[in-house]
Amino acid sequence: MSGKSQSSLIILVMIAMLIIFIWIFSLFWNQASQARTLASEKFSKIGQYLDIIKGLSRNYVIFSSQMSTKKVAQTLTTYYSNGPQPPTINEIRYTLSSEALKLLNKYVANTHFKEAVLDYKVGKYTCVDFPVDEEKLNSGKYDEKFYVGAYGSSIETSSDNNTVSSNNDVFEAVTRDRFFLLYRKFADWSNSLHLQEDSSDCLMRSCECYYPKIEDCQEGQKTCEQCPQFYSCLNELLEKEKNRLMEMIADPYIECSVTKTCCTFRVDRWDLLPQKYEEGEYMAWDRPNKPPSCTQINNPITSGFACSEDLSFSSYEKANPTNYKVIRFQQGSGYFNVCEPKVAFKATYTCVDKKYELSVPPTEREIEFNVDVTTNVRRWCPSSQQ
Repeated sequence: MSGKSQSSLIILVMIAMLIIFIWIFSLFWNQASQARTLASEKFSKIGQYLDIIKGLSRNYVIFSSQMSTKKVAQTLTTYYSNGPQPPTINEIRYTLSSEALKLLNKYVANTHFKEAVLDYKVGKYTCVDFPVDEEKLNSGKYDEKFYVGAYGSSIETSSDNNTVSSNNDVFEAVTRDRFFLLYRKFADWSNSLHLQEDSSDCLMRSCECYYPKIEDCQEGQKTCEQCPQFYSCLNELLEKEKNRLMEMIADPYIECSVTKTCCTFRVDRWDLLPQKYEEGEYMAWDRPNKPPSCTQINNPITSGFACSEDLSFSSYEKANPTNYKVIRFQQGSGYFNVCEPKVAFKATYTCVDKKYELSVPPTEREIEFNVDVTTNVRRWCPSSQQ
């Protein structure tokens, strides 16, 4: 073979080797590029999952907050029991936080994606906070908008050996929820209630049921309806307080009502030696700081509910009347016959806000705020002098 032919062959071999090298390089480059693209897509997917989960968490916080305000508002809470005792703002915050935390973690536990490309894990929240300042609350700052924070959750998403984690803390505004408006209005109203004093005045009107003879003072437990003078006065009192509550709220979208939950009446007769006593004084009987509960009874002339044994009439011994200062008085000499009516009752005040519908699953989405008021009181009626 001539030298020229050998040179041509060498050139052709080199060209072929170059083409093979370029083809191999291109093949590996494409594979590497595809791997990089796939890895980039996986990381992008991981990031999308993080964003989706965080977005869901923000919605979960809003939903659970509104569901907790609705549930807490509906739960009967005693704001007055022989005196004002509305829950403090810190007690309200704690109750709301506890309820919202349970609901929020239920949402988190039920988070599932049909797509099985990635593994993911969402940790439970450890705290939900309603950062409500009492001064701002009293000024109406939270009447239409308040904030909720949820903390302690984390997110972890992974694919093959690629893992991305992030905290899942959320701080969101809750709007169209007027829970705190109703809370502060009810608290203000209950702090200005004089239900024991006013019901005592009604109880004095019941003396008309036992005048003019001591024989009319028949001892025993009765229904409140059996003394119409008292019963009508009590109804007027409860209705008057409902109207006063609506005046204090002063909102055209809020409607209020009152329902007597239970009412128990009793009359005792006393024959007392004259001593120096405080005339006309009234006071509570039996567990004045414990809200009364109710028990269902079968009595056609009542609403079907009477106060339960928590409001028994056994707080003092009748055999030792000298220790019972409420009904003692000083007037001349001899024995005095005294009729003593006593009453215990509970009523529920309900206000419904029809301005907004909450973003919660149940069909009834309006805030309904229920508050109990209770009282028990006793007075004496000097029926006749022997």
